[in-house]
Amino acid sequence: RRRVLAMGEEAWRVHRVGAASLDHLVSSSIPDEEALSNDLGFDPVIPMILAAIHPVTLAMDPGHDARSLLEALERIPDETNSIMFAFPNADEGSFEIRNAVSRFVSGRRNAFMHTNLPPETWLGLLHRCDLVVGNSSSVLMESPSIPTPAVCIGERQAGRERACNVIDVEPDAESILTAMERARTLELDDIANPYGDGHASARI
Repeated sequence: RRRVLAMGEEAWRVHRVGAASLDHLVSSSIPDEEALSNDLGFDPVIPMILAAIHPVTLAMDPGHDARSLLEALERIPDETNSIMFAFPNADEGSFEIRNAVSRFVSGRRNAFMHTNLPPETWLGLLHRCDLVVGNSSSVLMESPSIPTPAVCIGERQAGRERACNVIDVEPDAESILTAMERARTLELDDIANPYGDGHASARI
């Protein structure tokens, strides 16, 4: 809101309504664990890590965050966690990330990447997983509403607001693993999501 006002817009025209993506939490049917497991193929008994990693387009090496995350995840035994990857966006460097994730998934029984995850499915996975890790805006925007422990890697989301369920970490494997372990111990009671409450459309 402050940025739009700084551009010279009249104050009465500018309203802080929240992120519309959060409206799915109140207006949509979120699939439960059984439906998700049947649709996506993961074992519902095993703890899940949700990974959402994209190229860092302003970096000299757009794929560095992704390689560091994959290096960290390689150290986690396949039988102890399922790992569900969101498909990377179409920015420069995404082809490299897709290929690297595909290689990772092909070598593990409990790792998955699906090309299209509808918003309701993604929110269901945020409910189901033990933590979410990556550099996607979803790590910051949707996770506090569940709430889900979250690890935000690198500089892609620099300067954006964070709830107290989010741990920021440098993009190296050891730091990511440490942050993931710490995230599992976070106290998640009474977390307020700075991006809204799921009623943006009504305000709009």
